[in-house]
Amino acid sequence: MSERVHVDSYFRGDSTHAVTLLSKGIVGQELAFQKLVECLAPELINSDAEVRAKATRLLADVVHALPSHFLKPTEAAHLGRFFCDRLKDQHVVTPHVLYGMLALVRHQVLEGDLPVDIMRAVSKEVHVQALIRVDRSVVYNIIHALLENHLQALLTMGADFVFAFIQMMDGEQDPRNLVLAFNLVPTIAQRFPIDRFIEDLFDVTSCYFPISFTPQADDPSAITQEQLCGALRACICAVPAFANLTLPLLLEKLTSNVAMAKLESMVTLSFGAPVFGPVEITPFIEGIWLAVHTEVFRSSSEQLVNACMECMTVLTKVLSTESSTAALKDLMERVLKECCHHYKQPQLGLTGISSRLLRSVCTGAASACSMVLAEVVPILVEQYAVHTSSASQCSLLDSVQTLTSAAAMYYTASPVTPVLAPYLESLLSLVFTSLNDGDVQLRVFGCTCMKVLLGSQSVLTSQQVLLCVEQVVRTLQNDESADVRGRGQQLAACVCRHFPEIGLQSLIPSVAEWLQLRRTSCDAGLKPHLTEEYVLNLSAQMAANIKVLPVLVEMWLGQLEFLCQGGWSDSLSPRCLHVISSLQIASEHCYDDSAMLTLVWQSVVLYLVQLLLSAAQSDVSSTQNKLFTDLPVVEATSEFIGTLVRHADASCQAALVSELVAAVSSTSGFNPFESAAESHQSQFVVLLAAVVPGVKPTNLPDSLFALLSPSLSMAVQSSNAVTASAACVLCASLLNKLVDETAVTGALQTTSSALQSALDSGRVPSAISLLAWVTRGLLLRSHPMSLTFSSKLIALFADPDCGACAAAAFSLLLNDDNGRNLTAEGGATVRFLHKQKFFVQVRPQLVDGFVQATEDSVKECYLAALSHLLFAVPEQVLLAEIPPLLPLVVQCLSSSEPRLILSSLTSVMSLLRGSSDLLTSHASNILPLLMDLSRFKGNLKVRQMSLTCLGLMTVLPHHLLYPYKDRVVQHLAACLDDHKRLVRREAVQCRGQWFLLGAAPS
Repeated sequence: MSERVHVDSYFRGDSTHAVTLLSKGIVGQELAFQKLVECLAPELINSDAEVRAKATRLLADVVHALPSHFLKPTEAAHLGRFFCDRLKDQHVVTPHVLYGMLALVRHQVLEGDLPVDIMRAVSKEVHVQALIRVDRSVVYNIIHALLENHLQALLTMGADFVFAFIQMMDGEQDPRNLVLAFNLVPTIAQRFPIDRFIEDLFDVTSCYFPISFTPQADDPSAITQEQLCGALRACICAVPAFANLTLPLLLEKLTSNVAMAKLESMVTLSFGAPVFGPVEITPFIEGIWLAVHTEVFRSSSEQLVNACMECMTVLTKVLSTESSTAALKDLMERVLKECCHHYKQPQLGLTGISSRLLRSVCTGAASACSMVLAEVVPILVEQYAVHTSSASQCSLLDSVQTLTSAAAMYYTASPVTPVLAPYLESLLSLVFTSLNDGDVQLRVFGCTCMKVLLGSQSVLTSQQVLLCVEQVVRTLQNDESADVRGRGQQLAACVCRHFPEIGLQSLIPSVAEWLQLRRTSCDAGLKPHLTEEYVLNLSAQMAANIKVLPVLVEMWLGQLEFLCQGGWSDSLSPRCLHVISSLQIASEHCYDDSAMLTLVWQSVVLYLVQLLLSAAQSDVSSTQNKLFTDLPVVEATSEFIGTLVRHADASCQAALVSELVAAVSSTSGFNPFESAAESHQSQFVVLLAAVVPGVKPTNLPDSLFALLSPSLSMAVQSSNAVTASAACVLCASLLNKLVDETAVTGALQTTSSALQSALDSGRVPSAISLLAWVTRGLLLRSHPMSLTFSSKLIALFADPDCGACAAAAFSLLLNDDNGRNLTAEGGATVRFLHKQKFFVQVRPQLVDGFVQATEDSVKECYLAALSHLLFAVPEQVLLAEIPPLLPLVVQCLSSSEPRLILSSLTSVMSLLRGSSDLLTSHASNILPLLMDLSRFKGNLKVRQMSLTCLGLMTVLPHHLLYPYKDRVVQHLAACLDDHKRLVRREAVQCRGQWFLLGAAPS
């Protein structure tokens, strides 16, 4: 190939193309690398430094473009010697030589002393800190590549390498380069002899501690403070030899008045302690404890307190080795002396923070936990008896709960360390005493403590668990406080989860007895709170283990059978709903347990399906059929079945759908889709609409899609709102899950015809509902016809009778909460970025329609539809698409419709948090509107969000807001008296932000 042509092309400015062609020629062996160097000889030895620099850059670019391992060792050696020699050239050539060296050292073909020669040449000939930022980063990358690829060769330099690096890094200020340099220090400190330069290496990095840095807001790839702090932390804690330098530095910073410095010092101490080890840390224990003590008991920064707790956990873990028991004992004596003093005076209010501190050391080591329990548990028991005030006893019980939760973790580890064993009797006695106290708050704390003890199978003995269960039964049966009984339900669930045999023996029989008594008599000698609903809900909470589930399932189904056996009364439907609600709660325990899910499916789901199917196919003379054709019962049961369908396996899904389709298509005299069908028959579509959306398309039989046409007819013709809505959901699901595109085309034609017929015949509300659901089903799969159907909805905005209804239908299209039957989690076919695509395609049509509309009512419809879409669209899309919509968003704030206002407020809030500059030109219009909305009487959420937005407005330029400051502050004073606490809280925060507008930052 003609390499001279490409070289000349490079010098004329076509650098990228020339380098590409030359590198391809070398890789394809059309051009020898040596030949290229010979071709560049006139330029490389040219008397003009700029020409030499250009030629060197070409050579560097070509080497960068070559694959790794491509160069021969001899070629790499010649090139390396050339670059080392060329570093002696004028400074204008140096950056290009360094760039070439970077390409060379990334190749793993450097042999002999070449890596050492390169490092020595760079350190000798280049004054790194005199280079610009980009060239300095090249130097750090050269060192990184040498350490990564040629470490063994560099180790022969010994301390000379360390000295050279210190000289190169000293004085670096750019954060991007600092991260590069910091990342090199740990390897250097760990692999090279640093004894001669240990203080110099430490000083060249520790001078940056602690780092205070704010990245550029408009640069998403900028270095963050977390990256800088993490890299520096790894430097000054790189090796144990740094301990005598790092720890005094950290203790000094911990005495400063700068919160950020203290926080970073504490985090660094936690990071470095495992590296330094117990021997190096022991001399500094007193200083560390003094710093921790000061911050834990006096600091107002929760973040700093948490860092102190983490530090104590790490220190305890480090000092828990056999060689450092004396140091651990010394630390624990200091901690316990302080905390026990606070336990003896609970009225001071420091028992809570003392317990957190002790929990942090307990978490570090079992030996430390044993020391804490031996010292603290007797004090807590004694003080509980001494102090009779409820507040003091509650704080002591809270401390018991905190320490036992920390100790319980050693029962889940392997091997088990029974640190609580010597104190269980006294702790249980304390808990039982509190549970029988007259103070509600004490009983709540007692339940919390017992839950911790029952939270592991190894903490309590079987006899102790039985005693706890007896207390739980008494609490559930007799306690007058709903809050305490609620905690008792949690205890019952805990018993059944961890001790199912004891639950079956002592707990479930009591619950079954209460339910049986309630069946036979409304009084039955039971407390008033032990209603059927309460007992069933309790049993549902207890269904947390496969061993207890069969007994509970038998109890629930027995309750259903009992309800179906007697005569009909109006109370049967609510009582049946209580059973279904319990089944729904219990099923939540089964989603992640296949055995439990299988049991519920076979025992409950299939049974309920048969009850619904039998009731729909038969007359309603019997109590059972009448009960399971009652619309609320049908809806609740169908929803429960649909939830389980979404978690069932493919075979169960396919079998159930096939059974339902067969019942509709083959049973004589049963067609729920007929217009002449009785109401209890047509309600069967509610079950279909609950099941089909949750089934994967591959598990649906082809015969199911034959139901589309009758479902369309029912959707637009049924006078029952529930069955009509269910038919709409079924139609949308079928269109969403239909796989064959030819079948989809035919189905859409049928759907369009049915919709047009409904519109022509005046059934517009039904048509709108169907249109909305069909559009949702299609847009989820990104089908182009979704735009056609959405256009039909938009066309209805001009209708004075149904325009508002059509606009409201847009709330369904992208909102997963409203469309829970058609979501990715529910088994629908969902394409990637479907929301973004639909919004971008529909937005221009809505905006143009708003501009062209002449009547205010029609404009309101366009605004409402747009607002509904903005409410559901992802925030990233919102920020990108909203600038041209801002005038419309501002206009929506003047609406009287709460949902419209909330959508607009959501958009404004997203802009204020992400791209506040866009609102600068609208500030004068938005501020008065937000002030008016802060007193909006019709909706709490509107007042709350408007105050949030009003507070966020303070991020806008000061000169825009200052004229409004006094007016806003005065206006917000009235909001402080709002009758809702959430609004008052938001008003306080907002008023504070406006009051401090223009103040100097603290």
